[in-house]
Amino acid sequence: MQPGEQEEHMVKTVDIVVLGGGLAGCAVARSAAAQGLKAAIVERRASLGHELTATGRAWIRNGTSESLLPLPGGSLKKRLLQELLDDGNVPLFCAAPAAVAMREDVVAGVVIGNKYGLQWLPARAVIDTTPGGAFAGLLGHARKSGGETVEVAYVLEMEGVGYYYEPVQRVPASFGFLRDEAILRDGLRNRTLLAEFAFTMTLPPGIRNGKAVAASVAKRRAGELAEWLRGNVEAFADARLIHLPPEALIRSREPEETEAGEPAWPGLLIPQNGMTEENGSEGRSKQSAYAGLYALPVSIGRELSTRDLERLSERADRLIETVFRELPEAQPEPTEYRFGESTIAAADCLSSPFEDRGMDVALTRLSIDGAAIFDRMTAPALVAGLGTSGMMAARALIEQGEKPVMLESNSEPGGTSVVGQVHGYWNGYRDGINAVRDKQVKEIARRISGKGNATDGVAAVLYQQELLREHAERCFTGTLLCGTLTKGNRVTGALAVDELGLFAIDAEVTIDATGDADVAYLAGCEYEFGDPRDGVTQSSSQWGEEHWDIRTFKDSRYLSDIDVIYQDRYSELLRGIALAHRNNSDYRFSDMLTVRESRRIKGEYVLTMKDIYTSSVPDDCVGVTLTPFDNHGIGSGYFAQMGLNAVHEKNKARIPYRAYIPKRREGLLVTGKSFSATRDAACICRMNADLRHAGYTVGLAAAMACGNGVGVREIDVAALQSRLRELGILPEWALAKSTEDDADAPNIAGGRYDFLRLLSGPKETALPRGREAVRSADEKTRSGGFTVLAWHEEPDALDAVAARLESAIRAGGLAASPLSEDAEEKELAHTINRDIALLGKAARRADANTIRLALERSSAGGSVQYLPTAYHRSRIDGWRVPHYMRLMTLAQACERLADPALLPGLERLLEERELSGYISDTKHGAVKPFFCSYLELSLARASARCAGRAGMERLIGYLGDVRYVLGDIARRELTDMTGCDFGFDRERWRGWLREQSMLTAVPYEGPVTGYTEVH
Repeated sequence: MQPGEQEEHMVKTVDIVVLGGGLAGCAVARSAAAQGLKAAIVERRASLGHELTATGRAWIRNGTSESLLPLPGGSLKKRLLQELLDDGNVPLFCAAPAAVAMREDVVAGVVIGNKYGLQWLPARAVIDTTPGGAFAGLLGHARKSGGETVEVAYVLEMEGVGYYYEPVQRVPASFGFLRDEAILRDGLRNRTLLAEFAFTMTLPPGIRNGKAVAASVAKRRAGELAEWLRGNVEAFADARLIHLPPEALIRSREPEETEAGEPAWPGLLIPQNGMTEENGSEGRSKQSAYAGLYALPVSIGRELSTRDLERLSERADRLIETVFRELPEAQPEPTEYRFGESTIAAADCLSSPFEDRGMDVALTRLSIDGAAIFDRMTAPALVAGLGTSGMMAARALIEQGEKPVMLESNSEPGGTSVVGQVHGYWNGYRDGINAVRDKQVKEIARRISGKGNATDGVAAVLYQQELLREHAERCFTGTLLCGTLTKGNRVTGALAVDELGLFAIDAEVTIDATGDADVAYLAGCEYEFGDPRDGVTQSSSQWGEEHWDIRTFKDSRYLSDIDVIYQDRYSELLRGIALAHRNNSDYRFSDMLTVRESRRIKGEYVLTMKDIYTSSVPDDCVGVTLTPFDNHGIGSGYFAQMGLNAVHEKNKARIPYRAYIPKRREGLLVTGKSFSATRDAACICRMNADLRHAGYTVGLAAAMACGNGVGVREIDVAALQSRLRELGILPEWALAKSTEDDADAPNIAGGRYDFLRLLSGPKETALPRGREAVRSADEKTRSGGFTVLAWHEEPDALDAVAARLESAIRAGGLAASPLSEDAEEKELAHTINRDIALLGKAARRADANTIRLALERSSAGGSVQYLPTAYHRSRIDGWRVPHYMRLMTLAQACERLADPALLPGLERLLEERELSGYISDTKHGAVKPFFCSYLELSLARASARCAGRAGMERLIGYLGDVRYVLGDIARRELTDMTGCDFGFDRERWRGWLREQSMLTAVPYEGPVTGYTEVH
């Protein structure tokens, strides 16, 4: 816990923990709230009501009638979550129960597992609503793991269906469907249709991921059914398959039922298991007799009705009445934790505070000895995360004959590019294995839709399922990574949790493809997150689908950016999920919060913008990208502030193999967007195509290490490069060393890219060229020469830049907008920003008057603007005032100068309507546009550093902002300037401020971000 934060950490206890966020779990939580109890709901998905929402069952029977009511999945997810929040309950998404906390025979809460590790969640009662009885397994009761016969029901959705079709469609017996039929129902949109089929299968014996295996079979059969319908039923001739739910509805089918024929599958089932009474009623188990443990075991069937939901609510009410009567007054302190067949004494666990001030429940971090976990498996390689990179890493290993174990937290593999619905990609190096993959997806798309589109999301799902067909038993979807196994400095595998509990995977090589460097984080690897100074990242999204046909993506209201989410903290992940639900599509939206930026490991090499702009060719280059500077936010470097990071000029980046290897760790490779790079460099290496190549490359490297029995550092990199060239992953230019002579060197009067190459290059090259340029008769060349020399802080050049800036200001140049359609006006705006940045970087006292003049005549330039389309209105990262970057650059110049003479201009800006009022203090309410808030905070800290009271007061206000990163910035700045630390207690800070008769100016003397990385 950070210094001063201990007193800010309010212990937030809950009365009960509810396991499972399905319909039963939500009913129990509602009933608990009605009795005045506070509940935490542990749900491994990122939404609630999975029995309907995750299976695509967009209907419910109306009472006892045969009629159906439409039930939009998006609307249901939104309603269930808002009800929990309104009741004061706490949903804990993306978490699963890993152990029972016990004090003798009294339950003391649960241990949950998630991407942040293992945490003890204390509670005075625990209610298990999971269909399989999760607690039974954690307490050591035998649970089925494969070998059973199950009935699988699955729903697919098609659009463009003809206006007449039979409600029951006969299909060939070769499909293996029950009664050789598919049930057809009207969809929610025009000419859409839901087709449901069911089949039985016997799960392979001895496996723990049987439901995932069954769902995989169902998806492949759904694709075959859609193709058959298009080719054999007139109403489907022009239809296309548009949705495959991530999960199937699965129930155990006993042999006697199978022999007797088709069993009834009502809407509400009460399965018998080790956690229920013999009569099947809800309550505390008579078999286990653990005080504080209760169960409401409900399984949702195919014919769920409104009456069933009423019955469920009544049962939940009766259960909570019992819990309320028996609830102990004090919270038991655990003496042991039961992880299924493994029991670990509390004294043998290392406990520590869970450092996350945004959490609404009290958690304690637990560290355990992974060797004590009985349930484990072994593999040559472990792929953690089957997203855009991880799927390709798995493909590479499989194609090299390896048999990796694969973990994926979502029920469907594919990550951002599939589950997150970001099917296309703006740029990237598109050849190589990416082109092979796209071709295969196109072929599938033609069969299911009639059009070969590489961005067809359903085709991508089927491509993945086909790729994993022979490896499904080693593919653990719906499984959460929650620990890293280590021996010394070597990573030897991971801990994971699924519906059966905690288990270990021992592996020779582990690939971290989680997208957030979760394996590396849990192994204690060094990493960076966001902006080097502030931690600010790019914006995040969770896309939804429109209710009607649209012409282009710009007509969609749900391809939105919701906020900047600092997912290095669990509370921020939860806030992001809740925010994504708030105004999303009622029809359907993704279950995955997609973040553009996350942890970046500190590897054996750190890729920088200097590497990119100077076309550096590392000897161990194993990857390339070909992408413009694309940042859904603002860049960290001065180049961005100077308007030099053009968004339409493609950058060639060459990634060394060392950037995938964390420092001081063996047996681990990190791929995806978490590889070792500075923030701005990583920004141009995150396109889908580039992430696929990174994954495949790391997969090949892991296969070489496994096959040759060597460490990841000892593989033959030259052989790896040779194979990558054969596959087209490394183009000819990737390894071509530069042969530039003076005649081919960057031209000062050339384009922005030439300019960047010169500024990023050696000082001994730049200075002579700058001096030569200022003697030129060409004004553009002379101007560029002064900029080059000023970048290197040559005094005469800085004087010239200051004079140039003053002249432009007095001529009214500050009115020039970077948003103008006039090229000359736009360039003038960029030049002014560039000159302010250069003077701010040098921070000479002599330039304070020039900066003051710019401040006095600057303004927001108008109201917050965005392009007039539905898409851009929902992209809050683009909500900016016209002079946004100018004001950011001025703020940074002011805080380095810290001159009280600058205060009048700063305080005037802080009072402008368009530049103030952006603090958001309602956790689950609407938030203000993040980058407007960031600008306000930046102006405030500049004012505070110039000894401004108004700036200090605004910073104190931001301590209460619900955006974790903004509160952290405010506290860090206040502490740095004052030498005090009152944490996030605004009243104590205000009291301190009132006591100060005079404030002291404190210049910011930290590194010049973006400059230090290129020199």
